[in-house]
Amino acid sequence: MSIAMSGGPGAEAERVAQRALERVRRAAEAAPGTNVVALSIAGEKTPVEIPAELSDVVMAALVNLAAGHHVSVLPRDSELTTVQAAEVLNVSRPYLIKLLEEGRIDYRMVGTHRRISTGSLLEFKAQDDARAHTSADALVQLSQEMGIDQ
Repeated sequence: MSIAMSGGPGAEAERVAQRALERVRRAAEAAPGTNVVALSIAGEKTPVEIPAELSDVVMAALVNLAAGHHVSVLPRDSELTTVQAAEVLNVSRPYLIKLLEEGRIDYRMVGTHRRISTGSLLEFKAQDDARAHTSADALVQLSQEMGIDQ
């Protein structure tokens, strides 16, 4: 599964997510190497056990909620429409179609409709984010060298 982010949930949700993240992180750290993590639910006597892999997804979702992003969980082997894929990348649908036609993101045709694999889309997003960070780092270094960072 993968996490896709957009927009913002609101200040109260961010605070709740931050508190929950701290507790889930402590629970996961308290039991390294285990296959399950136990989570308590208000009003329930018995904790719910979830696979350790899912605790990573829960923590990633909480990190993003605490940072003010909306979160969606997508199975890596699913396919998205062009509208859904554009929302994940936070770009316009025409721009997404341009990326598809340039071969930068894999897709397949279903009749006259394009379907984008979630894995391919998230791989592109990770590469694009890495390029953006590299460019930003280069700009910071250049401004420091030129003495305009003060």
